[in-house]
Amino acid sequence: MDDINVLYQAANVIPQTVALYKPDKTYRLRYRSSGSKSVPYYPSNGVIIDYYIPKDTPGEVEMNIYNEEDKLVRAFTSENGDKKEKTAKADMGMNLEAGQPEAKLTKTDGANRFTWDLKHTGAYKSESKEGGRPMSGPMVAPGKYRLEMKVNNIILTETVDVITDPRVMQAGVSDNDLKVQEALALSVRDLISEARIVADQVARKRDLNKEKIDAGKASKKIIQEDESLESLQNQLVTKEGRYMTPVLIDQLSYLYFMIVRADQMPGQDAFDRYNELSRKFEGLKIDNEKLIGKISKK
Repeated sequence: MDDINVLYQAANVIPQTVALYKPDKTYRLRYRSSGSKSVPYYPSNGVIIDYYIPKDTPGEVEMNIYNEEDKLVRAFTSENGDKKEKTAKADMGMNLEAGQPEAKLTKTDGANRFTWDLKHTGAYKSESKEGGRPMSGPMVAPGKYRLEMKVNNIILTETVDVITDPRVMQAGVSDNDLKVQEALALSVRDLISEARIVADQVARKRDLNKEKIDAGKASKKIIQEDESLESLQNQLVTKEGRYMTPVLIDQLSYLYFMIVRADQMPGQDAFDRYNELSRKFEGLKIDNEKLIGKISKK
């Protein structure tokens, strides 16, 4: 049955007033949604957020979602959708989860509905293929989340309770296990983002060097710099080809998907692998400190 909780709340709203309705408690489920014409139809999984916009209300609609520690989990707008994410396609070669589709708030006169998919913002999306595959953020842990809607200088807030799937609890997975999983997944996500940003910087600098090298205008210093950049790039980004050995960014991505693919307490091997790859990246940054610092300033 559709969520009719909003109908009871709407009776107390003046038609000329911006309104944000309190969402019903939401179970933290994992399943694939289907198209509206599919039989059977599986609606999008997540928190259903209903809000009301009076006619001719100026400005965009913003929706920020915060956790119990008052940390921003996700930010959406009616202008640009998800502020930090763009539409992505699935990578069928690795059979990994696709990136999050762009989620855009509607701003129509009257009633509006939006579904938050219970996920954090995904890793930084590379500007080019050098940065790796797009990916969605990890699911949030169970808890109370604050919704903050801004429109036309009006700020409205509501809260929603995200509850663990009872079947997951029956399998012996606790809320604390899911919080530990979330924390580790976010650490890996952030490391992927940082590595992708460096990879993008390296790729841009190499493109500039290539123009000079191809035109025969590159100095010996530029050629040597490009060789160093190529070495760093080859340690961050897996070379194209069949059966190539994955390097840092792909290694981190694989670890990330192993962590988030199911509701579970991560094994010690996941923590060990994260620490190993984190040390490896820190080593690369130290060894290439001057080179990375130089390209990051340009």
